[in-house]
Amino acid sequence: MLAELGGLLISIMVILFLLNIILRMIGKPLQGLLQIAVFSMVFVIYLGLAYTEKTDQHVRIEVITTRVSLTTKKILRFLSHIIEASVVGICTYAVYRDAVRALYHKKATITGTVIPMRLWPVKSVIVVGLFMYLLQLIVCVKEDYKDLKIFNDVVELSDANFGKD
Repeated sequence: MLAELGGLLISIMVILFLLNIILRMIGKPLQGLLQIAVFSMVFVIYLGLAYTEKTDQHVRIEVITTRVSLTTKKILRFLSHIIEASVVGICTYAVYRDAVRALYHKKATITGTVIPMRLWPVKSVIVVGLFMYLLQLIVCVKEDYKDLKIFNDVVELSDANFGKD
């Protein structure tokens, strides 16, 4: 659902930019379009994090993982998910505190632009996106742990059966 929302936001931005190009040619550009575009990109990026993790589409550097055993790959994946979840948890908490501050602070707006815009809606979307990403990482840690446990049980069972032949 969030991936579709991201696609919809990008489509709306493309339409708005095309409209702005046409309106600029007749001398009446849309005011505040740049701010709206930046906010939309924040929505698309942060709401897409959990989906990207769920579908395992993150960019990875495989220099190390292509040269190690399957067991080591599974352990590295498990550890990396634990580290990711810890870092994202800390970031989520920090952004949450900042979003709450922006909500209650009346001057938390982007100034110096044509249309002053409140910051708390965007910061709230970042909190939601990071929190969903954190939940997905916790699911990944749980799945990695189960995968490691099952894999080790199979290896132990095959080792035990290997000695009987």
